[in-house]
Amino acid sequence: MMRINLLPQSVAEATQPDVAESPSTFQARVFGLAFVGVAVVVSFAWWVVGVWKGRLDSQMAAEKAEATRLARVAAENKRYELELQEINRRIAAVQALDENRRGPVAFLVSLQQAVNRAPALNLTSVGPKDGRTAMNGAASMVTAVADLVAALQTSEGYQDVLLREYHEDDDKAGRVRFKFNLDFTFQPPPLPPAAAGSLPSAARPAGAAAAAPAVSQQPAAEKRHG
Repeated sequence: MMRINLLPQSVAEATQPDVAESPSTFQARVFGLAFVGVAVVVSFAWWVVGVWKGRLDSQMAAEKAEATRLARVAAENKRYELELQEINRRIAAVQALDENRRGPVAFLVSLQQAVNRAPALNLTSVGPKDGRTAMNGAASMVTAVADLVAALQTSEGYQDVLLREYHEDDDKAGRVRFKFNLDFTFQPPPLPPAAAGSLPSAARPAGAAAAAPAVSQQPAAEKRHG
């Protein structure tokens, strides 16, 4: 039988030195490792950017929701403001109507009281003039004119009472007359809340229609007081 000894060959192969790696293979391995490192870094950076972007998106969504809520609140406030303005306009209209309703009554009643405090005097005309109330009349005594001016100045509601002119003017019967003209502003005094609902009856005393001062545009219709 024939034997084959392979030991020397195996020893020779084992003792054979390693072949050195070529430069191209080394460069390929380095580039491969660098690519893997770059891919890991890029992946990590992309993950960080994604997390940051998610947080920004959540914050933006929350801010948009808050802006929407504030817009609704602002719209509600605007609506309430318009309603408040409308209520104030209605209140002002009601107050103006009340002033127009009770103003002439209060003026006539107070004028009656002032004229009654000045005897020997009668009025010929009372009316608006240049934003004020002008009054013309005649008296048999100068003191009656002074009494009327003092009564108006001390009566509530009358302001800036000015005696513009007075002079002596005898009438056809030879009686001495002192004619005068004055003007003033009148603001009805405010009423207490309890009396606001009963203004017409409270503002006109009993017999006011009969006791009101005579006001005429013609001297022939004058009514003498006192």
